[in-house]
Amino acid sequence: MHRFLATGLALTVALALAACGDDHHGGNEHYDNLMDCVTDHTADEGLPEAQAIVTCLVDHLDQHFTTLQACLDYVTANGGYADSRMAACEDYLRQTGHGSDAATAVAHVH
Repeated sequence: MHRFLATGLALTVALALAACGDDHHGGNEHYDNLMDCVTDHTADEGLPEAQAIVTCLVDHLDQHFTTLQACLDYVTANGGYADSRMAACEDYLRQTGHGSDAATAVAHVH
């Protein structure tokens, strides 16, 4: 009886650990560039483009911006994303604690 319970427990632990190994939701993916990362998150995972950009910048790429313009310049130079870069960078700055209404307003004037 104890052997049966031990085997069942071992199988349960093994399955739980295997489920935790899913790279698509664990933030363990590595990407060499923004375009590959965004493509993975939009095509393979179905995220909207702006959300994929933010996910890539925050979770997968070693990029840190403190201004909207710096983020926009990086995203523009690394894929363009004309339809979603503004929303993505504004959201990125909010999520990282660097967003402000004044910075956003100034960027919209330029």
